[in-house]
Amino acid sequence: MKNILGNSNLIKRINVSNIIEILKLKGSKSRAELAALTGLTPASITKLTKKLIELDILTETGQGIISGGRPPILLDINSQGGHIIGIDLSPNKIIGILSDIKGDIVYHNSKILTSKKETDILSALFSLIDEFISYTPKKNIIGIGVALNGMVNYEKGISIFSPHYKWNNLNLKEKLETKFNIPSIIDNDVNAMALGEHKQGVAINEDNVLVLHIGQGIGAGIILNNKLYRGANYSAGEIGHTLIEKNSAHLCSCGKYGCLEALIGKKQILTKAMKEIPKFSEKNNIKDLCALATNGDLKAIKIITDVANTLSLPLSSLINNLNPKLIVIIGDIVHAKDVFFKPLNKFIRRQALPTSTENLSILPSKSDVFAGSIGGATLVYVNLFDGEKILKI
Repeated sequence: MKNILGNSNLIKRINVSNIIEILKLKGSKSRAELAALTGLTPASITKLTKKLIELDILTETGQGIISGGRPPILLDINSQGGHIIGIDLSPNKIIGILSDIKGDIVYHNSKILTSKKETDILSALFSLIDEFISYTPKKNIIGIGVALNGMVNYEKGISIFSPHYKWNNLNLKEKLETKFNIPSIIDNDVNAMALGEHKQGVAINEDNVLVLHIGQGIGAGIILNNKLYRGANYSAGEIGHTLIEKNSAHLCSCGKYGCLEALIGKKQILTKAMKEIPKFSEKNNIKDLCALATNGDLKAIKIITDVANTLSLPLSSLINNLNPKLIVIIGDIVHAKDVFFKPLNKFIRRQALPTSTENLSILPSKSDVFAGSIGGATLVYVNLFDGEKILKI
């Protein structure tokens, strides 16, 4: 009997998720249209949507148009049904958003981290969350999602190892839920970004996707057959720690030498730019370098091209092994546009198997600085009815 009930609840959650996904992607639909799109019976649709209306997830938006008879009532996601806090705990800054259930950002703010002490980071995080709670009644906040650099035990919400914060086995989920009494979901930052791109970014409707983040660290989020792949010990996608240069003098945040991250991470790119471009200084950033490159500065173009070339080596191996249809690049480097993407495509197609790159697209994310915090909010969204099951049906 338990198996039957378990299967029944699983099917119900899948059906509810399908209904929400359809409305999110296609806009308001009648119950009859939802029945046709999901393959469910009208009675099942009526029952499920009634519960979602009671939970304030769906709302009746008006009447549809038909050629005769009674016009159908349209359903849509209720953007006022609740808010989600999405947090990006990046190496030097905390970026947060308050989004509605549709994923639209209604408020955002950030805090610069002037100290890497655990207590100071948590204090800044709690202060930012308090600010979001003051923006809307606490009862309206469905959950808090945090995208965190390093290895994260997603099931328990534990930061196994954060190279930039030096955290080891910190139970961030427990600290947040004790402090705010709001369901909290924690995951690796690039995993969260991958979910964000898959649910509401440039990777919507793509089943096999690599999302690559190039910043102070470098990581890949892997979507295989429509599911996020985290690995046996939550360390899948750590492309930044691929050994590129043997006997290297470049020390990585992981403690080893010659990793990809140690060669083309943000710090290394800027150091090289300051050495090779006379007008480039400590006041400049990656976007400034990209602007120089797109305006024809040959030295800036060479630096960006070298980044693309170095990145193409481990990325080509991932492409051969996973055969994604789409790669989404996140990070300031995307502002170099074709100066970066053209050589990256060329190098990858030269190195990877033709069958692996035949239908491959490589695109920049459109999320810009909010990629991580949108990912954090998406962690809550995907756990509304599955996983953590934040809302009960």
